[in-house]
Amino acid sequence: MTQEALGQIIGVKNYSVYTYEKGRSYPDVAGLIAIADHFNVSIDYLVGRTDQREVNR
Repeated sequence: MTQEALGQIIGVKNYSVYTYEKGRSYPDVAGLIAIADHFNVSIDYLVGRTDQREVNR
């Protein structure tokens, strides 16, 4: 997936996605939710709090 495609999904510019990848900045809560929903993983998985990808709903 390109930075531009992910940016469109979460509503930010591709440069913002680049800074997330490099650890220079982080998505806001709405961005984390959008990323987690798109990839069907939990936010805890995204931020490294668990190795379990499953979403508990």
